[in-house]
Amino acid sequence: MGFVGQHAAHLLELLSSLRRIAVQQSISMPDAIIVDRNSFEIDLYAISDTKVVTTIAGGKIPYEADAK
Repeated sequence: MGFVGQHAAHLLELLSSLRRIAVQQSISMPDAIIVDRNSFEIDLYAISDTKVVTTIAGGKIPYEADAK
């Protein structure tokens, strides 16, 4: 599997984890999330360090990380 394929596999695993959490907490999946780094420009093994900055769901922002 190439570099892009590995990133895609890890991102799909992350999405799967988010879906499991959403189902467990009876919440809907977000329409979009904004993260603190470009997952295609970082080391493959650093994806787990990625933090969600903003979540958009149903046209609303249910989560936004504290601004520094």
